Amino acid sequence: MELRSQISQRKNQPRSYYVEAGIIFLLSIFAPTASYSQDPESARLAVQAAREQEIQVLLEEGTALWRAKRGQEALERFEQALRLDSKNAEAHFSMGVIEESQGNYTEAESSYRQANHYAPDVPDYAKAVQDISKKLQSNKGQNVNSADKRRLTEEAAAAFKRGEYYSALDLYKQLDGKFPNQAATKHNIGTVYLLLKDHYNALEYFKQANKLDPKEARYSKAYKDLAAEIKSHSKEMKTESTAPLQVAPIARPTPPAQAKADILSQYGIVSGRSTNGEGVLMDRLMIGSRIAQAGLVPGDYIRAVEGTEINNVNQLRQVFLQYQPSQKLQMMIMHEGNLNVVMF
Repeated sequence: MELRSQISQRKNQPRSYYVEAGIIFLLSIFAPTASYSQDPESARLAVQAAREQEIQVLLEEGTALWRAKRGQEALERFEQALRLDSKNAEAHFSMGVIEESQGNYTEAESSYRQANHYAPDVPDYAKAVQDISKKLQSNKGQNVNSADKRRLTEEAAAAFKRGEYYSALDLYKQLDGKFPNQAATKHNIGTVYLLLKDHYNALEYFKQANKLDPKEARYSKAYKDLAAEIKSHSKEMKTESTAPLQVAPIARPTPPAQAKADILSQYGIVSGRSTNGEGVLMDRLMIGSRIAQAGLVPGDYIRAVEGTEINNVNQLRQVFLQYQPSQKLQMMIMHEGNLNVVMF
């Protein structure tokens, strides 16, 4: 922020004032007794003039330091000026300008009010008080909103992690109602709908997230992949726009025990392990395999396949056995703490 006009018109001055002020001060003390004893008023005026000169130079130095972007040093100059004259409105106002620029609105308001108190006829001082008061009110409202947003986000994420998808959906929708047009919230709602197998609503929220933030790759991918999946199964969808997509799995004979053990490798999973409520952690993947080409890397978690939540390796194997290895599937993964939908 630029200084107000009272400060910006000042020029930088040398520090010779210390010498000048010191001379005047010494003269006021050590000059011949006859001279000042005969005119004590002159002595008082000389001391006052020396103090005012020192204040003036401190104000000028403070302004020059502020222009040089040395705010803390500038504050020290203005504080020195106030120690010499606690009622100096210009020093109070200058401190307020610097404090406001640093985001210290409460301190700035106090300084502006002091300036306005000692110089009520200066319009800039009164206006500064009004402006900073509005900023303080706005800042308080933002802090309350920020805390509420953080609380809802954390509660929704915790419910999702526990697998309480309807609770998570309700919390994310509360968040969407209070803080609309947030792409991340839209995407999370779509993700929950997808886990609940409500593909229509999932697609709608993925679309909104992509529209709000088209540069975010995962929003675009989630929307395009689900749109393509719905299109490919259009004959099997219900006519109601709010009905979830029902994709009948392709029946296949139960393979022998050895084939069951190999089903994961058919999808490119060399090794994976069950976790505590986080899905299946991918330890090793085949290079160039179908699942690797879909973007999965070691360290990713498989959370759901075709809307079925995955909690352990055996469950993942049983879900894969319901489909042909060549069939395109939809999978929910967690990569570096973020949930994504992939088609593979």
